[in-house]
Amino acid sequence: METKRLQLHNVIADNNTRRLHYFAGRYLSEQEFDLMQQYVDERCEDLLRSAPPGIVYGLDVSITETDDSIDISVRPGLGVGGDGRAVHVNFPIRLDWDSLIDEYQNRITPEDHEAVPVEGYYFLTVKRQIALLDESEGADPCSRTEPNPLRDSRLETFATLDLHFVSKAASWMSMEKNRAAMRVLVRSLSESPFDPDTGAVPVCLLKIVDDQLQWVEDRVGRFDATGDNVYQNILGYWQFLQSQLRHEHTDGETLDNLATLTGVDYLPAAGPFPRDLITDIAGRESEDDSNLWQRPVLHFNPRDLQMELVAVPANSVDGVIQHELPRGVIDLVHNQQDRIRIMVAVEPDDYRADLLDLPDIDMALLNELHERYVQAASDYNAWAIEYFLLYGNITRTPTDFTEEDKVSVLKQIYKTAGPVSDYFDLTEEERKLAGLPVSQPAPQATFDYFTELVSQRRLQLREPETLPRPYSAIDARISDEVWDEIFYTSPEPEYPDEQEVTDGLYRQRENLLYEIETIENFISRSTELINEVSDFLILQRQQLDSITVSFAGLASGVAGDGSGLNLMRWSDSLEYRAVVEVKED
Repeated sequence: METKRLQLHNVIADNNTRRLHYFAGRYLSEQEFDLMQQYVDERCEDLLRSAPPGIVYGLDVSITETDDSIDISVRPGLGVGGDGRAVHVNFPIRLDWDSLIDEYQNRITPEDHEAVPVEGYYFLTVKRQIALLDESEGADPCSRTEPNPLRDSRLETFATLDLHFVSKAASWMSMEKNRAAMRVLVRSLSESPFDPDTGAVPVCLLKIVDDQLQWVEDRVGRFDATGDNVYQNILGYWQFLQSQLRHEHTDGETLDNLATLTGVDYLPAAGPFPRDLITDIAGRESEDDSNLWQRPVLHFNPRDLQMELVAVPANSVDGVIQHELPRGVIDLVHNQQDRIRIMVAVEPDDYRADLLDLPDIDMALLNELHERYVQAASDYNAWAIEYFLLYGNITRTPTDFTEEDKVSVLKQIYKTAGPVSDYFDLTEEERKLAGLPVSQPAPQATFDYFTELVSQRRLQLREPETLPRPYSAIDARISDEVWDEIFYTSPEPEYPDEQEVTDGLYRQRENLLYEIETIENFISRSTELINEVSDFLILQRQQLDSITVSFAGLASGVAGDGSGLNLMRWSDSLEYRAVVEVKED
């Protein structure tokens, strides 16, 4: 028996090319279509729960103003609320302003209280609701209070508009539109604009005063379903403001700060910078002197901001912006000392990582020179110690060179290497004639040596103002960080001549010779005094002997028999009387 097969449709080569587009019609009733769509939504909600809240697509806002009212409409689209559930808008939602305000007041006003006028900044949101729809609302109700199951009613899920309060601070209410809108976005970084209770999705920002709409900004509050949606909204709004801002450069006047010129208090962490506020980004020749190079000109007062230039490849600018964007915002009003890096796009073939860097210092050469200096200083230190041990504290006696010159004097003495100040003030020719050794000064410190070397090099080349850029705009000195790194391993030595100098051997020899000479003079004077005393004693002895001889004769004795001494002993009791003898002729 032959088996026959019925081909119901053309064979499709690949199952992936099949697409099902359901619609209500001949094969699918409206109720079946709604049930299937509801089934698909319920299955997709589990997939959307892991997605960040925000707008997936669509949900654009349009405002229509008439003489009597303002109509707000939200176009079809899909969003994810703060509760992780999808919010579908299949048809445009149109709602007049009065109905929106009345519904919001009825919801926030407690019972038995008078409604308060709506005022402040609000997000216009789209939220999902489930309600029982009755097709026969126009019919007269029956006496029962419970729903009539016989009526044509069904439970429907639909999207509606609502208001989400942001702030009504007095300082914010007096701000301009752009400044207030940026403040709202910055607050959204710390306070999520998505309400997890209602699951509403913001679509735009409104400013309301006494129940009346002042302005609407559809570029603020439209957060895409991405992890950094608030940062992206700040960047998008700043880019929009950039296209609207025009700055005029005024010379000779006080420059305003960025907050005044841009009209906002915060900037995104990464994004375009106003080109009109920085001119000559690569510098230019000075108008006063063609040899000078002028730096970029800022047409604003940076105040507490720190400005830097950094080169990046042109094909990586967007990637850098997206990478740096979630870092936060740049505060222009609260003196946070934020740093702004101006990215200069360079062709990828011309880009180098050190394009704007100054030439690197040859650290190996610098370390070697410093080590040589330390070794020279150590050798000089050893020589200075020995020198001062010999010649320490030797002073020069003033000499009158009227009869013989200084050169002939120096030729007669032993000469040694020493400081220049230890000898006479001689010229270079006189030093050669006298045969003085070459005096070597102390090794110069590394920092002073390089400073002098830079000065000499500039004099050998040309004036520093005429050097090519960027060398003409910088001071060719080594930074303190480099010195700290070098001196950490080898500190500066101290020389003996910078310390307290003690007496050297020659000074000690001179002091000893002086002391010996002083002692010899004292001995000589003492010897002379002793000789004088001895002579005096001898004279006294001679006088005593002559007196004793005279007394011995007076006592009718002879010298040496003691009669003269006895008479001297009795001399105190003797009484001499003059006897006058008169001779008669």
